[in-house]
Amino acid sequence: MMKRICLVLVFTLLAGGVVESKSRLKNFYSKESKVGFKYLASWKFEPGESSTVDDQGFKEVATVSTPEGAYARTNFVGARATLSVASVPETTCKQFPPSGDDSSPRRRVGVGNNMFYLVTGSEGAVGHVIETRTYRTFHDGRCYQFDLTLDVANMGNYDKGTVRAVNDRKVFANLEAIVRSLYF
Repeated sequence: MMKRICLVLVFTLLAGGVVESKSRLKNFYSKESKVGFKYLASWKFEPGESSTVDDQGFKEVATVSTPEGAYARTNFVGARATLSVASVPETTCKQFPPSGDDSSPRRRVGVGNNMFYLVTGSEGAVGHVIETRTYRTFHDGRCYQFDLTLDVANMGNYDKGTVRAVNDRKVFANLEAIVRSLYF
């Protein structure tokens, strides 16, 4: 089964045009949270920042972010995937806290070998647009949440012709490959 997950991840990344022949995947596994995923070796990995828990009971396990210059000559600012875990009932796992007006209704989606609940949203900041996708799945008494975030600068911030708009589908496909590789 692990080979199948890796194969799907590699094909997804190749289709997205991100993997060069020299690129390799790294594996992360948390014994404490009993969860793991794969990510591109060139991406920046950060373990959970602290033992603090947010208002819904989620504790950050790890964050993977794109390297600087990943999408050169575009309005790309940054992108990351953060995995968090909470020991909450399944009914609580299915409920998302109210967020901005631009949030989508919760929907159920299959990603890799897991079923998730997905909510998307976006918000504007000074000169930026931040798009988010939050995936939640419940397994063995725990709720696992991936927060995918894409930050792009408004095209009006640049002189005409100096940058092009980043392909947000491509960026999210690369982030979702991490979600697809989730294993317990």
